[in-house]
Amino acid sequence: MKKNDGLNDSGHYFDMNALQGLELARMHLVHSLISQPKMRRRNGVCYFTVRRWRASEKPVQINLVRNIKQNGPELLMDLAGKEIISVANQIIGTKCIDAVTSIPSSHPKKKSLSKLIGQQTAKLIQKPYIEAFNPINARWNSSHPKNNIHREKITLKHPLNGYILLVDDIATSGSHIEEAVKLLRPKAELIISIAWIGQ
Repeated sequence: MKKNDGLNDSGHYFDMNALQGLELARMHLVHSLISQPKMRRRNGVCYFTVRRWRASEKPVQINLVRNIKQNGPELLMDLAGKEIISVANQIIGTKCIDAVTSIPSSHPKKKSLSKLIGQQTAKLIQKPYIEAFNPINARWNSSHPKNNIHREKITLKHPLNGYILLVDDIATSGSHIEEAVKLLRPKAELIISIAWIGQ
């Protein structure tokens, strides 16, 4: 064991320096993102975003998000969940929500920040989290709009009834949210869609 290693609850060793680096990345990201809840529209679908990129730091922020998503997405899920709940409370409240779901991951073998945020949001408001969509089989490691033109469409795994809170980590163009909402509409009574970061 190295000098800067520690032991987690599962009995596995982890690099404390790496964790400290991720925490610093998280702190810088949260501090630099602009808190600006906003309603957006795309092809008849309304959705909300909680924060947006800061133009002068966007490339750095995107790299920080990528690093955290790959190495420690749990560091963001609690804050993002609480901020999404805050926006949901301003829209309709969370007591009437029947279930929470999230935009599917395009990399099913990796931890999905969107799913983690969705699960944490559901836990905080004491509602069930249901994985409504199948994973997206993506050819690229990026969700850039140019790549979205060629990606597979989202497919429904479980139709959901009632009032649904749909969660996403980052909404670049809103195309994922648009697809997901249109798939849920036939059964769901109401869909509130909120992404933590928007353009």
